[in-house]
Amino acid sequence: MKRVQLIAMVAAVVVGLGLIGTAVAMTAGTRGTTTARPPEPSRASRVSFALRPVLKETTAPCAAGTLPQVESPFCFKLGRGLDGIRALTATAEEDGVEWAVRVTLNPADSARFAQLAARLHRLPDPRNRLAVVIDGQVITAPALTEPIPGPRMTIRGSFNREVATDLAADLTEGPAAR
Repeated sequence: MKRVQLIAMVAAVVVGLGLIGTAVAMTAGTRGTTTARPPEPSRASRVSFALRPVLKETTAPCAAGTLPQVESPFCFKLGRGLDGIRALTATAEEDGVEWAVRVTLNPADSARFAQLAARLHRLPDPRNRLAVVIDGQVITAPALTEPIPGPRMTIRGSFNREVATDLAADLTEGPAAR
């Protein structure tokens, strides 16, 4: 939980580039790449990772049935999406300006993600937004303005190297809902 709070403190909602514009987007490239460390057998801290559509956005205090966005006054009512995601790979990368976490989804999650993105990008705000949920907290919820075919996506924020590397490790070691 402490790691998620640290991530939340530095994560900023970055909307641009379309999709999860700068928050979750199709990417390629490896400049400044740091690969997630291999799993530690006795690692006790694991995270749940979900991508869920935003149904409604409100301001705090959060009502029952909504989730807060960390370090933000916003609360989100979320729809059904992809819960229990386990990334095939996740790497912390610096693109010359900022650190990000590049995630490759497994084939089943990738296909479901592509379907969800194709549906959401056509909807009006806030229903065109996709929340990145880690350990039950919304880290970011950017707007999707174009479909994303998958399997790669990028989670951006005001990450430093340590936070991005820890998040990448947690995403690859997180529990699968299967």
